[in-house]
Amino acid sequence: YTMFGTILEPQLHYAANENLTFTVGAFLRKDFGDNGLHSAKPLINLKYHKNNLSLSFGSLEGNVQRSFIEPLYDIERRITDPVEYGTQFTYDHSAFDVNAWIAWDNMIYKYSSDQEQITGGLTGNIKLINQDYDKLSVPIQTMIRHRGGQIDVNQTAPLSTIINAAIGLSYSKLLK
Repeated sequence: YTMFGTILEPQLHYAANENLTFTVGAFLRKDFGDNGLHSAKPLINLKYHKNNLSLSFGSLEGNVQRSFIEPLYDIERRITDPVEYGTQFTYDHSAFDVNAWIAWDNMIYKYSSDQEQITGGLTGNIKLINQDYDKLSVPIQTMIRHRGGQIDVNQTAPLSTIINAAIGLSYSKLLK
């Protein structure tokens, strides 16, 4: 299949102070050869950032920014499932970095016939060597998908929690 079109994400940012930012905008996707917009979703985010730490609520900085390997996170999700809503924590230090989040894919109310769906994950790097020309790190990646819930009325649908994880070794050297 061919995915050809345009994605626009116009946004307005308001900085309440040097550490707190409020963002509002829209995600718009137009597929070529189709009438109208394929999808339009609101983007609302509140982000607290201080030094190397940030905490976000609302629409998340997701998809390719997390640097997942392809078997854990399909790069086409940037097109097919582009907007995630939830909570995200990032921290970048000279010895390690981490990006952890939880996103609600399908939220339910009491007595709903649907199941709740939640995705969470963590990507990080333990930086063993972090010099200008030599870098050696241990990347760690985990993704968890949960489907189920305690307040839905569909008691016959199975609950499931799936965990995929990867750990590796990464080395890069900049040649002068």
